[in-house]
Amino acid sequence: NRYPEDREALADRVVEMREGQGMTFAAIATRLHQEGATGARGATLDAKGAYSIYKKRKAYLARRTEPIQYRIDGIVVYPRKGKP
Repeated sequence: NRYPEDREALADRVVEMREGQGMTFAAIATRLHQEGATGARGATLDAKGAYSIYKKRKAYLARRTEPIQYRIDGIVVYPRKGKP
């Protein structure tokens, strides 16, 4: 599942404001609210909403960047005859 483009940009901004600028979630919510951003389904964006956006975006990015791990079971490898 992907965010709609405008929500994806908002989520990236929340992460940047938190990690890049060290802003609190309350300050992030205030700034974004002043710029006209809203929370889910048009709700007023508050600190709790900013934290929720941040948490979900970080989880999404972690899933996308973790290395793929493969597991193969039930395989037996026999050495070739006559070769070490």
